[in-house]
Amino acid sequence: MFHTSCRQITLLLLLFEMLLFSNRQAMDVLEKEYLGALPTKVQDDYKLAIDALNWTHSCTEMGLVGLTYWNEMHEATESALYHKMTAKEALARCRERVQQALDEAWATVKLK
Repeated sequence: MFHTSCRQITLLLLLFEMLLFSNRQAMDVLEKEYLGALPTKVQDDYKLAIDALNWTHSCTEMGLVGLTYWNEMHEATESALYHKMTAKEALARCRERVQQALDEAWATVKLK
């Protein structure tokens, strides 16, 4: 069983912190200086995490839209079932709110 030392974890977290602040030059230096000193398993995990960060660009914003969709569909269902609105009105309100959330999410996405 492989046990990661506190120093290795600290170095890995430092690499992630640099990535989060989009300081590519600092990331390059840290990767060149320290990544090679880490065990192969930790290096592989780091590469996997970096790859995941690259392809999950803007997932947070879109995930929040999905949550909005889920909540609005639930609210529309209840509104229609309890006769607060017609089904058509409830779904129209749902569509409007979800579209607004989607538009706001796309406005925050910075395309590479």
